[in-house]
Formats: sequence, C-alpha cells, structure tokens
Amino acid sequence: MSTAIDFPVDRARFPNRCVSCGVSSDTTVTVECTSGVDLVFIKFWRWHDFALPCCSTCKARRKRAGVVFSVLSLLAVFGVLIGMFSLAGFFTRWGQRDLWLGLTLGTFWVVLYLARNWPAPLLDASLLGVRGVRLTRTGIGTLQFRDREFAREAAVLSGVQID
Repeated sequence: MSTAIDFPVDRARFPNRCVSCGVSSDTTVTVECTSGVDLVFIKFWRWHDFALPCCSTCKARRKRAGVVFSVLSLLAVFGVLIGMFSLAGFFTRWGQRDLWLGLTLGTFWVVLYLARNWPAPLLDASLLGVRGVRLTRTGIGTLQFRDREFAREAAVLSGVQID
C-alpha cells in the first residue's frame, strides 16, 4: 500500500472508476474502518463503511474470496479444537488437566480472534488495493490505497490534503 488518506466520514468522495482495476464502475464495495477493542466475547467497537466504486467483476471476485476465507477460518477453528481435544489424554496422564484446559481455551480464543478480524482487511488490500486503517473518535477514517492516482483524485474530490 502506498498512500494513506484521512477522510472525514461525512465528506468522503471517490472517482467514478473501479478502485481495483480502474475501469468504469457500475457498483460499490464497502471497506470498513474500525477502532476499539475486540476480545471475542466482549467488545467495544466503532466502525464506518466507506462505499468505494467498483466494477462487478472485482466485486464478485472479492465476495468469492470472502466466502472461501470464511469457510477456511471455520475449519481452522474446528481443527484447532479437535487437535486440542486429542491432546487431552496426554495431559491427563501427566496430571496436567488444568494446564490442558487453559491451553485449549487460550488457543481457541486466539484462533477465533484471528478468524474474525484478519481476513477482511487482508482481502481488501490484496484484491481491491485499499484497506481501512483506523477510525478516530472525531469521525476521521484512514484508508490506505495501492493506486496513488486514485488516492489523489479521492483527496481532491473530498477536499482533504495529502502529504
């Protein structure tokens, strides 16, 4: 990613061409900017979805990749659980059942956290060329673009300065 721009969420405007491939856009794709804390079961989260112009082909490709990554994430969570449960006998023989339970819950929590928070920004950056970086309390969302020219046009249309 090359260019990061801070957009006020109420003034963000983008050129009418696909953010990924540059052809004329016929739909939009949402890219999320977030801030907060996500501890899987307890979370405090703020977010804003930026609607970026996109062509149907790039949007379909991003959607398919999102479905594949969701399935793979679920398989990873279940695979880790099955793996940890298969180790129960080993820990029980050594009298470390509490250690096994702690490791199982900790590992489950980490894998679930990664499965929930890791795929979307990675897919947005690799397939669309843009990712949401952060959202401030004052309503400024930072987007990072691979296409420097698209970023400059968006900054001009939104009336924001870039470095």
